[in-house]
Amino acid sequence: MECDFAVYSEGSQIYKVKDTVDTILSLFEVADIHQSLADEARGLVAESGIIRSDDFDFDDEDYPLITAKQTVKEIRDKLKVLGYGKMGIKGIFDHHLSAMLDSNRGAVERYSGSSDGLESYVPEAQAKIDYLGSISFDEWFDIVSGQTTASRKVLVMANELLHHYDDPLFVLSIILANEEGAKELTFDFTDLHEYSDDITFAIDAYNTNIGKPIIITEGTTDVEFLKKSIEVLYPYLARYVRFLETDFKPETNADAILKMAKNFASAGISENMLFILDNDTAGTSAIASFGQSARRRLPNNFCITQYPSTELLNSYPTKGPQGDSDLDVNGRAGSVELYLGRDALSDSNGFLRPIQWKGYIEKVETYQGEVLDKRAIQNSFREKYRGVLAGDSVNPANWIEMKVLLEHIFDKLSELPSIYPLQSVDDY
Repeated sequence: MECDFAVYSEGSQIYKVKDTVDTILSLFEVADIHQSLADEARGLVAESGIIRSDDFDFDDEDYPLITAKQTVKEIRDKLKVLGYGKMGIKGIFDHHLSAMLDSNRGAVERYSGSSDGLESYVPEAQAKIDYLGSISFDEWFDIVSGQTTASRKVLVMANELLHHYDDPLFVLSIILANEEGAKELTFDFTDLHEYSDDITFAIDAYNTNIGKPIIITEGTTDVEFLKKSIEVLYPYLARYVRFLETDFKPETNADAILKMAKNFASAGISENMLFILDNDTAGTSAIASFGQSARRRLPNNFCITQYPSTELLNSYPTKGPQGDSDLDVNGRAGSVELYLGRDALSDSNGFLRPIQWKGYIEKVETYQGEVLDKRAIQNSFREKYRGVLAGDSVNPANWIEMKVLLEHIFDKLSELPSIYPLQSVDDY
């Protein structure tokens, strides 16, 4: 399903390409795609700055204006989860760079000394080799994302590398890298009018696509709370990640999760996989036991991390043999409950439920902590997220820690290799 499509921001076209549009459609829900005719279509064209040919008939019911709108942040977040963050982009850059170098070296070898006029291509190919051999990823990224200026010659070569392979998600991730998140983007898919029946099919195909990144947590409540929090805070990302079904995990402690990482690596799992442990002593100890060498041997589509540190946990009430005190519990007691918000963590008197120090873990020479009244905290959070999903407003102050946690997950996913979301519909 190869068609022309274009992207507009604030009345200006920022990207246009003829490509297999299924990949771009993977960034949208069916409900996001809007078809309009006549006055409505004219209004959208004027409002968005969409460039339409003179023979476009707004009143032709067989040829509607097909558009979709998203903010820069929404598209950028989706691209990050699909591995099109800075690290994923660098991987694609390296691949493009190698291919272009090979191509131009081959041209120099073939055409040098040629007597049929093709030798004229040699200086241009050599100039590209010289440029590609000297440019770093950061320098190139700054040029193509508009952060620094370059000569016309360098800009042409930099953009040739950007478009060396047809991957519109790669191009979009760079174009939008430094754009203001609140800006609204308009995608013009009008060329899809001949394939309008396939739009829903192409989008729905991604819902069952096996390429989505998989997140593996320690506990069943972690999966529940992370899923629901994504629905609350980042609903547009809910279908872009999946969690390992806990029914298939015989054990759910930190050591078992890391053992699972080794087993999956041995099995050659191709999907991006994020293994995330609690921000506690057990998690820290498990990672220490796993070792840096073992982590380096994992494939580049695997990532092991822990829940992130938060400001709330920098000074949190604790109970221990030496009495009650406020301590930094990051890395020692950060189970998922500690990310459910100050409101869920507080008792009926408004005091934070404390951490109780338990067993001493010799590997990391510190105690493991666990928050008291976990069930009450969990039930409070369930009441909160159910209320929001039913229509209650979100109080940002009560979602600070969960937002930090989810942003950490998305950032880690963005460091994994890019995922090309769909093949052509013709391939299904």
